[in-house]
Amino acid sequence: MQAEELARRLLQAKPREFDGYYLLAAALHFSGRSEQAMPLAKQALGMQPNHPQLHNLLAQISLKLRKLDDALAHAKRAVEIEPRDPMGHNTLGAVYLIREEAEHAMEPLTTALRMNPFDSSAINNLARVMSDHCMVEEACVMLDRALQPDPQNFVLLQNYTPLLNYPLGASVVTRMAAARSMAGIFQQRANGANLCKVTDFSPQRKLRVGVLSFDFRMHSCAFFLRPLLRYVSREGFELHGLCCNSLHDDVTHELRGLCDKWHDVSALAPAALAKHIADAKIDVLLDLGGYTSGSRLEVCAFSPAAMHVSYMGYPGTTAMPQVSWRIVDRVTDTADQSDLFTERLHRMDGCFLCYDPGTSLPEPRKVKRGGPVTFGSFSATTKICSATVELWAKVLRAVPESTLFIKGWAMGGELAPATLRKRFEAAGVSAARLRFAGRTKTGADHLRMYDQVDIALDTTPYVGTTTTCEALLMGVPVMTLAGSEHRSRVGASLLTAAGVPELIANSTDEFVALAAGLAGDEAKLAVYHTTLREQLLGSSLCDGPAFAKRFETALRSVWQWRCEQQ
Repeated sequence: MQAEELARRLLQAKPREFDGYYLLAAALHFSGRSEQAMPLAKQALGMQPNHPQLHNLLAQISLKLRKLDDALAHAKRAVEIEPRDPMGHNTLGAVYLIREEAEHAMEPLTTALRMNPFDSSAINNLARVMSDHCMVEEACVMLDRALQPDPQNFVLLQNYTPLLNYPLGASVVTRMAAARSMAGIFQQRANGANLCKVTDFSPQRKLRVGVLSFDFRMHSCAFFLRPLLRYVSREGFELHGLCCNSLHDDVTHELRGLCDKWHDVSALAPAALAKHIADAKIDVLLDLGGYTSGSRLEVCAFSPAAMHVSYMGYPGTTAMPQVSWRIVDRVTDTADQSDLFTERLHRMDGCFLCYDPGTSLPEPRKVKRGGPVTFGSFSATTKICSATVELWAKVLRAVPESTLFIKGWAMGGELAPATLRKRFEAAGVSAARLRFAGRTKTGADHLRMYDQVDIALDTTPYVGTTTTCEALLMGVPVMTLAGSEHRSRVGASLLTAAGVPELIANSTDEFVALAAGLAGDEAKLAVYHTTLREQLLGSSLCDGPAFAKRFETALRSVWQWRCEQQ
């Protein structure tokens, strides 16, 4: 606020000069008020149309407001005016990154780092490009190297910490240390605050449950949020949707209608958001994001609710002392997990998730495609790490005539497919056996792409969630490799709940054998293709009312624990 106040004073004193408009626009943008910043920045542009830092600022403001064409124009202009400024190249790379044009992002980002090898933002952006294009190990190595001289660098840590969940080689110790570093930064910022205003700790009273998420929108989390919000009993619980994303769509409006109270908190800084939650007297705050992009986990450091619980959206620990519980299930978290999580684990009976695909769904293909079997994966490209490539390559070698169809937004470009072709060739599989597809226009078009897949292959060690459910919905069996911890066991929980535990492998050899065996059994494949949708929709995985009762039990159990701490 000090920067904003000084800029306003300057503008008031010199209303016809450039500096006041530019500085106030910057102050508003960097405090989360980009819409207010835009007209001031445009007014400044009228005064100095060739100011490179102003074009750079306009690119960042436009990016925040999702005006991607304007962002690209301003970023390019900033570099044209001042090609020696690394910040301009970094912003241009960031714009290309958000536009999902990674091939163009690499050059300006590497240029920015050549000019300034210690630019945390450019390192972070380049790591994002790499991880989004099947190079997550390389991204983690680069971030780890950059963190060595500055281990508390927040810009780097906020990307490094969630990325460590993806590669097989990231040790438990490394992942825990990164989470503790992030949590420590949040604790320092909160400075011991305890904003909670809840005073009634009666175990059986009606609870205010806050659902804190960036993903109240067309996003994978929405398929699992919908039944929770719709079916949890309003006799015992009042559900507050705390929406952290300023971009709303039809799904946002649907989910908003399922909440008892709705809070658009996207513009609030952490301290202000924490105060807002405290003023709402939230009893149980469910954080759905962990350390993922857009998450507002930091507010938990201010202790705004009576208790804070991690759920659904993040596979690792928060290492936040205020986050006392994680809600999981008996399949995802089977053994002692004290080395993986600082939180206590509430293991639900049955799957900890419930899937609701919505309505107006395309019918699954129910006849066999001609030709050799096609394996497929529509998982997030960050999950396609070297361990996944090695696993899939073994399957393809075991089924010599088979092909692999990989769909994802990054597969519509050149970088990700080129990376995978090279890696599969190194693993003894011809690149000619790989097929790629990028983003489709609609959700129905996306589901229709499963018609081109006979058997879906899960990723490892970070398995799929929504894509597993989608494949089953479209009559496609999914093979998953169950590991020893949450990130590698969600697929096993989903398949168990869907009634197809025979698709779960407990070792690499078993995974390959199961996939090869199913590929050679046309009769069994035909049964799956014709019955899987009905089986899924009739299973406990899609039974919203039954799930809600189990989830209510989980909430009441952790609340009972909280009451006993008073």
